[in-house]
Amino acid sequence: MDWRPAPGVPDRAPASFLYAVRVSDDAVLLEETCLAGAPAVTVDALEARLRNRLAHRGVETGDLDERVDFPLLTAGPRRGPGWCGVGVRGTTLHPATGYSVAGSLAFADVAVTALRGGRNPVSVDAVAAHRLRAAALRALLGMNPAEQRTFFETFFGLDDRHVRAFLAPCSGTTANAAAMAAAFAAAPWGLRRRLARAVTPPTSRRRR
Repeated sequence: MDWRPAPGVPDRAPASFLYAVRVSDDAVLLEETCLAGAPAVTVDALEARLRNRLAHRGVETGDLDERVDFPLLTAGPRRGPGWCGVGVRGTTLHPATGYSVAGSLAFADVAVTALRGGRNPVSVDAVAAHRLRAAALRALLGMNPAEQRTFFETFFGLDDRHVRAFLAPCSGTTANAAAMAAAFAAAPWGLRRRLARAVTPPTSRRRR
């Protein structure tokens, strides 16, 4: 992953990053990504940034094969006696990454087993974990581009178990809280206030 601004993009412009994944012996997937933004960087702007990055490195590009755009700011999970939301209306949409397909597919077997047993397939712990991840999204959206880049460097420098736990679609409250606490401890002091505000209820912040 390359968190540096693409050539020609001002430091104060909404942040995006390049990541590369080898998919075969002779092919590499390269994507310019805006993980989260309000407003987000448009897909056309991301394509222009990607072409500029590659051209700056002498890499020729042809047609781009993948364009992805999905919302992160949703109403969040809903759960009640005998019913629950799934997918983007439940806990299987990761609010900090937008990924939901793998989580929704994995949830199917859990849901069937729970419904057969007369239980709600969405646990209280799953809702709590989802709300923690949503707090992380709020923190990210509250950062300026330079802070976002610093945060990404900090987060992906954590112990692998924390990174995997936070990005996993079905990890519980304890694992998510541990990952967020590790990120807070590793973050520079300037970022800690933003992270703390994101997980502090508004009513608590108003009390002095």
